[in-house]
Amino acid sequence: MYLIFMSLHLQFTIVLLSTFVVIILCSGILTNSQIIALGDVPDFSIAAVGDWGCNPNTAKTIAEIVNSGPSLVIGLGDNSYELTGDCWLNMIQPISKIIHTAFGNHDASPDLVNQYLKYFKLVRTFYSFNFKNTHFVTIDTNAPLDINSEQYKFVKNDLEKASSNKSIGWIIPFFHIPAYTTPSGERILSLFPTEPFAVTSYDLLRNTYQPLFDKYRINIVLQAHAHNYQRSYPILFNQSSPSNPIITNKDSNSYHSPKGEIFLTVGTGGRSLHQFLVNKQTYVITEEDTKHGFLSLKFTNNGTSVRGTFYPNESINAEDNFTIEK
Repeated sequence: MYLIFMSLHLQFTIVLLSTFVVIILCSGILTNSQIIALGDVPDFSIAAVGDWGCNPNTAKTIAEIVNSGPSLVIGLGDNSYELTGDCWLNMIQPISKIIHTAFGNHDASPDLVNQYLKYFKLVRTFYSFNFKNTHFVTIDTNAPLDINSEQYKFVKNDLEKASSNKSIGWIIPFFHIPAYTTPSGERILSLFPTEPFAVTSYDLLRNTYQPLFDKYRINIVLQAHAHNYQRSYPILFNQSSPSNPIITNKDSNSYHSPKGEIFLTVGTGGRSLHQFLVNKQTYVITEEDTKHGFLSLKFTNNGTSVRGTFYPNESINAEDNFTIEK
């Protein structure tokens, strides 16, 4: 059997065995549809965080990520907080070959968009890629989100295609503006002036895309913007009351093939933290607003299990743990 594998930015070695091909991947910037696991999936880990900035806290977060040795880093947007991305791009040099980024509201200026598109070798701000047996798709929360938008059509088609690929065990959407959050900080609280919540980009994102997440049996969603850490229970979209999702499992940290998505907010990359100003939302199981750090997702058991851990900077103790098994 022979396999033709096209790659623009990644070097690889092909080892031919009697009836199948194993692809051994080396270093390089990852792009769309480059990595699909065949056969056994070795253990691997992913680090995820957003709202970085360019300060000593940012440096500590990056150092902690490097020390954890991830195979892939997912940036959740709001990178430099400056007119250019130079300071942040310089700081992430130790992980520059393994990082993908979402685009946050502080990344939305034309100059920043063009700089990041060029640096990450992207053609647009919403895109997808495969890594091992996991498919990632990022949504640009600065761009049109409605069902008639180019972005929605792309995400819908992308999820449909990925869900039908038997080599894909996990699909993980990631974006900046959160679909669900406990309000925190004056800026975020202002988006929720009354109950029920006013119609905002939060609502549009949730109401438009979570039904797709439910349809394609997604379990993990990564988001940021709130400068804190939050983890939801597994939740499904509630058509009759969208701001009150359906909690499908109230276990604290162990899930087996759960229905619905665990939404993880990881806006703890380095910028000043947002303290929670209201009580924890009913669908949120845990939250932390005093520590910078990052989320680790470690995949084991031939890619069928994932252990999520929030690691605060300069701490030997994990702040939060959960597991999902398929």
